[in-house]
Parts: sequence; structure tokens; C-alpha cells
Amino acid sequence: KDQHLLSDSLIQLLGCTPETAPRNQAAWIERIHPTDLEQLNVAVNTLNNDKTDRYNVEYRLRCDNGQWLWVEDRSRIIERHIDGRPRLSAGILTDITRRRSERAQLEAERSRLRTLLQTIPDMFWLKDPEGVYIDINAQAARLFDLEPAEIIGRTDHSLLPADVADQFRKDDLRIIASGQPEKIEEWLTFPDGLRELHQTTKSPVLSA
Repeated sequence: KDQHLLSDSLIQLLGCTPETAPRNQAAWIERIHPTDLEQLNVAVNTLNNDKTDRYNVEYRLRCDNGQWLWVEDRSRIIERHIDGRPRLSAGILTDITRRRSERAQLEAERSRLRTLLQTIPDMFWLKDPEGVYIDINAQAARLFDLEPAEIIGRTDHSLLPADVADQFRKDDLRIIASGQPEKIEEWLTFPDGLRELHQTTKSPVLSA
């Protein structure tokens, strides 16, 4: 039987009354944002096909007042029919609207920063403590004659002559140990043979 039993707290979260609360699959689907429906259908079909007994999906639900609420839906199968079809399931819905809003703001800030770093005329890169590139702009990528995406995930030792990579790593480790920014004058040789004298400011990025 297609029947949804909702707790009083969930009915309150959706701004529903017991009479307007979604009590079956069709009524529930009507409340889901069209953009989010496909990923939920994939999760539900995985359950129905007996490929897993639980899912965790984030999507938007329409409240009775017309506002959209971001929820995290954690559901699992409690009991199945003999043929494997779900017979009884249980789930917990958590309001994550604030979390999604904060995430969207953070992603927007990162996007603006990335746009700035990709358009400035200076060379910029970011490495993790192991020397692996996690970001680099097009200006800095000229040193390797590669696209930025081809550099991310690699180290200087896989991109440059050993002596040059060794020096870069030595500088990086010294600056990490000091915890302070440092200006370095260095000659850089590009793949086309061009040599340029650069004043490079290297700085450790400290966790808050």
C-alpha cells in the first residue's frame, strides 16, 4: 500500500496541516523541485531494484506557503516483499536550508576569487603541503606549456627538470617551516626558451 506516515514535526516543518500533508508517493513528488527530481528518482529506483537498502539525497521541497525548503533525506528499507520490492521504509528529513545557503555563498566567493586569479596578469599557484598543485592560473601554467587542468594534481618533479624542481621544493619547505611569506628573485626558463627574472612572493596558507 502506497501510504506515507509523517511525524508531527515533519508536518510542521513543511508548514502543512494533517489534511494537506503528502500521504502518498505522488503527493510527495508533486512537492519536489523539478530540478532535483531526477536524482531522487535514481536513488529510489536503486532501492526498488534491490541494489541497496538505503540512500541519502539532498533536494528541495515546496512548503504549503510556496517557499522552497532544502532537506537531507536519509531513508532505508525496513522490510521487503518476497519478490524484493520494498514493503516498508523509514526516513529522516533534516532541514538544511541554512547549510545550503552558506554553501552557495562560499561557492560564489570561490568563483569570484577564481575569476580574479585567472584574469590577473601575474603568475599564481597554490600547492598542498606535499607540493601537489591544487590550483594554478594560465599565466603560471606557461612555465610548463600546459593547460592549468593538466597541472593540478601533479608536483614540480613530474613537470620540471630535477634540479629546478628540487630548488622549488626546498624553497617551499623553508617557507612552510617559517610560517612567513618570503620574496625570492629567480630566473625562470619557459619551454620556448624565454628566460625571465621574476620576483616571486611565496607565502604559506595557514588554516584558521
